[in-house]
Amino acid sequence: MRKSKALWVGIAVWLLWSSWGEAEQIPIQQLYAEGLQALQERQMFQAERTFQQILDRDSTFYDAYIQLARMYKGRKELDRVEKLLLAAMRQDFGRVEALFEYSQVLHSKGRNRQAYAYLKKVLELEPETPAAHMGIGLMRMKPDQMMDLSEAEGAFGAVLAFEPAHYEAVFNLGKVLMYQGKWESARDAFRRILEGKPGNFSALYQLGILHYREGDYQSAVEDLQQALVTSPNNPIIRWALGLVYKRLGGYPTELDSSFRFTTIPPKKIPGLEVTLVDVAPQMGVNRRDLGRGSSWADYDGDGDLDLFTSGHFSGAALYRNDGTSFSDRAEEAGVAGDAGMGSLFADYDNDGDPDLYVVRDGWYGKKSNSLYRNEGNGHFTDVTDHAGVGDPGSSFTASWGDMDGDGNLDLVVADGVPGDGSPNRLFRGDGQGRFADVAEEAGVEPGRTIGCTLGDYDNDGDLDLYLAQFNQFNSFYRNDTEPGSGRVVFTDVTRETRTQLPLGGYFPFFFDYDQDGNLDLFCSELSDYVAVLHSKEKGRTRLDRNRPALYHNEGDGSFADATYGTGLGRSFGATGAHFGDFNGDGYPDIYLATGGEEMTRYEPDALLVNMEGKAFVDMADQIGVQQLGKGHGVTFADFDGDGDQDIYVPIGGTFPGDTWENRLYRNDSPPRSWLTLRLVGTASNRDGIGARVRVRAGERDFYATMSSGGGFGSGNGGQLEMGLGDADRVEELEVRWPSGTVDVWRDIAVDQHLVLYEGEAEKEGSR
Repeated sequence: MRKSKALWVGIAVWLLWSSWGEAEQIPIQQLYAEGLQALQERQMFQAERTFQQILDRDSTFYDAYIQLARMYKGRKELDRVEKLLLAAMRQDFGRVEALFEYSQVLHSKGRNRQAYAYLKKVLELEPETPAAHMGIGLMRMKPDQMMDLSEAEGAFGAVLAFEPAHYEAVFNLGKVLMYQGKWESARDAFRRILEGKPGNFSALYQLGILHYREGDYQSAVEDLQQALVTSPNNPIIRWALGLVYKRLGGYPTELDSSFRFTTIPPKKIPGLEVTLVDVAPQMGVNRRDLGRGSSWADYDGDGDLDLFTSGHFSGAALYRNDGTSFSDRAEEAGVAGDAGMGSLFADYDNDGDPDLYVVRDGWYGKKSNSLYRNEGNGHFTDVTDHAGVGDPGSSFTASWGDMDGDGNLDLVVADGVPGDGSPNRLFRGDGQGRFADVAEEAGVEPGRTIGCTLGDYDNDGDLDLYLAQFNQFNSFYRNDTEPGSGRVVFTDVTRETRTQLPLGGYFPFFFDYDQDGNLDLFCSELSDYVAVLHSKEKGRTRLDRNRPALYHNEGDGSFADATYGTGLGRSFGATGAHFGDFNGDGYPDIYLATGGEEMTRYEPDALLVNMEGKAFVDMADQIGVQQLGKGHGVTFADFDGDGDQDIYVPIGGTFPGDTWENRLYRNDSPPRSWLTLRLVGTASNRDGIGARVRVRAGERDFYATMSSGGGFGSGNGGQLEMGLGDADRVEELEVRWPSGTVDVWRDIAVDQHLVLYEGEAEKEGSR
């Protein structure tokens, strides 16, 4: 047996050596031709061995490097591909094959700027290279820090100059034109596809959406029905057709069921008396600015709430509340600035007026944030550099809070969402107007962080931190800071609290949804469009990962996942989220602003009414809130001072052509009892951020927490607006300040605005 085995080994060695020797005798060009023949015949092992033999004989043979690189690319062995292509370029940098292939490898590795540079080099050498133009067009149309729609349009046009029937280029050109709001040219592009490919459902769908958006509903019906013939039962097309028919008064009775989108009938809440009226046009806040963040505060000290908003491709607006309308004072106030994302008012210097922090857009590259100090005279001064909170990273949202209990506000900034390695920031305030980043020493890890929120989940008197990570497990940090230690310490408790979901987490916030005195946790999730539509048809999520997360605080340091038990086990395309009590019953409700980057995505916002802490029911349709997506930094605030919460929704898509008017829903519902509280800290930070409030009224307790941040990094305002249901008197009002001071007021009338100073509680009587 051993002799037989040895014999076969010997034969194998002889054959290998023999074939090697034969290869040495074959002219190298003939050997290369044999390698190509092996490729053509799908003899991959033989082809790989042949090209490697060529390089062993002649390390300058450029084409062998290219063929091997392409083979390894097909096997996704990108490191080997990169090594081969670099070797090829060392042999001849004037040939485009290696340059182009290397650009593809760089793109696959996320090194897009380098990939773009290599494509440009290809076009320098060979301007008539359609594949390079195509690559540049695809790269420049993507909504990230390299987006340049004008260049993308030119690139696809260049492809078509060489290959007029390149339908992928025509289709993407149509999309880019649509992204820029060039509707007529976009229609022409999609029709051009249909001339060569009648019944192409992608082109028909795009045309249908264009006609729907322009109000040409009959043409939209024709396009979408034809698309469904080509792609039967496609849920996205059926949903779009349903939206069109809704504009036309409903489905015609003769329409075949295969063309209909049937949703689970929305639940009705008997006796729900809520009226929300969009007054943005008459109030002067219906700007088309691709709205992102928003924040409320009385910046001018006149007793009513003013509004700061930021747009994606425009500057900011600072709307002063003039009673019957708003007027934009951003320029004269000095906060017009660049485009922004999240925005938060907070009195960081404890001087009695709200200052403003604006977070720039992390998806589109690194840009410094801005801190504006309120001078108390209607003007703000940019103190970003002096304060040290510029954070030149890819930041997205932020939250204010006193994390070390020294009476000065600190600042958390969520960073790194595009995966560029920008670390999260934890800016510790020194009380003198300056901040130092202590995130690393505090134990806060970097990630692809998009959302952040602060809240005292374990009731130990300090603020804990939750971070929502983009397509990663989320992070939960318990605050273990020792008072007076001069340092901040966080401990990662994500696993022990089991709060790492949802995997596609976006915007979190702490709130007490069941009013038991413990802070619960909600985190929204941006589900894909098909998952959202599945939920609309079936009433449940298709996959567990495609849903938000609602964690109930058990009061012992642990959480229970209450998502499914409260009716939230569905998919939402949430691009914004916040909470407030718009029906005044004392249980916080949730507004989910929905959407997605594609302009063809239309889904209604969700207005989730809290059913006494037991369930959430989407009442958007019953109430009449019918915004079809693209919302972001939604905020709740009583801008007219009548005791109920109004809702502001900044709206706008990813692309400059996807503009919508921002909305301000005035709450005209029948009155309920209420209290509006403005807290003034003395030993604590002046805004009282982190204070916990309990109101005893009508034989139940109502709980609220003063916060600044959460959701889309947007602020509901520097006051607590508490609905008290049908209570006619407040028996007791308790404030637990961040300093540890506990103040109690008793026997207070409802339906009033109160200013409560730390340490100045009265034993009896109203204030």
